Amino acid sequence: MLGKLTRIDNIREIWPHEAHSFTPWLARSENMAQLSEAIGYGAEGLEVLKVEENVGSFYADIIAQETLGADSGLVLIENQFGPTNHDHRGKIITYAAGQKERVRTVVWIAEKLRDEHRAALDWLNLNTVNDIGFFGIEIELWRIGTSEPAPRFSVVSRPNDWLRADPVNDADLSDLRKLYVRYWEALATNIRSRKTMLKPQKGLPQQWTNFSIGRAHFALVATASEQSGAIRAGLEMTGPSGKIAFNRLLADQVAINDAYGPGLDWDEMPGRKQTRISETMPTVDISNELDWPRQHQWLADRLDRLHRVFHDRVRNLNLTLPTHPTP
Repeated sequence: MLGKLTRIDNIREIWPHEAHSFTPWLARSENMAQLSEAIGYGAEGLEVLKVEENVGSFYADIIAQETLGADSGLVLIENQFGPTNHDHRGKIITYAAGQKERVRTVVWIAEKLRDEHRAALDWLNLNTVNDIGFFGIEIELWRIGTSEPAPRFSVVSRPNDWLRADPVNDADLSDLRKLYVRYWEALATNIRSRKTMLKPQKGLPQQWTNFSIGRAHFALVATASEQSGAIRAGLEMTGPSGKIAFNRLLADQVAINDAYGPGLDWDEMPGRKQTRISETMPTVDISNELDWPRQHQWLADRLDRLHRVFHDRVRNLNLTLPTHPTP
């Protein structure tokens, strides 16, 4: 026998206050995972950095960061009970403009997105720079019978081609860049056919593609170079704590190598902001599409192993510097 799905009309029964109840609830990792899934980042695609962050005379509800790439942008989240209004529309623009770091995504959550505000978000997605996207999301609560209430994030406005990759038939794309798009799409197909935690992104016309490992400034990266004739799968770390992270993992190098198997190259990359732990397959012709199944099998296997070996280690890394008492 099946239960009846019913909508809870008054969400204040569960969250009495938007700022004091809903925002802290959303900022918890298990709930942020649901929002991250809804906008296409995957369950571990967002990491909360700050809650109720001051931006001028306003307060941004939540500032998060993508975990898809090692050098990711900010995600600004503005929550609102009831239908959307002009005041909050202005706030999301103010928040985006008031950040020192690059803002990649703006998410506006409300019980009801008015038609004029949906049109405004659609206009922003068509007319702003290509590396920022605006989402309008309606929050609902549902239950089956007398079950616990369950939230649902319904995306009603999104960028037209998230993540705004250049289309394959773009006249500006060279044959090599079109090759990269097909190469990464074929790798994504291989990965999706497996039981794995990896979530491929859309194939882009570039030499690399990223996979989230659940923490900002860290990413699993697959690269393929026609010039060097090699493919590589690795964990890349960047940001202000990238070198610290590398050294903390290096302290556990023996256990990591044992868990992963032979082949890892530990590269601190002196003089550069990033560091990398990776494995490389040399002497590869990425233009030979008949050999793609072998290449993609190798990449998918290494990326899966890297995720299994490093996921928990990366998430649990303590990246704070030790403090030394003043003499």
